[in-house]
Amino acid sequence: MKTIPFSKKQIEKLEKKFKTPFYIYDEKAIRKNTKEFLEAFSWNTNFKEYFALKACPNPHI
Repeated sequence: MKTIPFSKKQIEKLEKKFKTPFYIYDEKAIRKNTKEFLEAFSWNTNFKEYFALKACPNPHI
């Protein structure tokens, strides 16, 4: 089971600052998973990944 890296108090503080619902992303995990994904297909020089926006509502990620 993955733990949330925030305390309840920290989340409540964020809730006052941002409208709800809001998303909290784990940037370190996203970067790690992306690196591993690209490495898995590095043998194919013509590989191009396509990302379905449906999978994540934030196009900046």
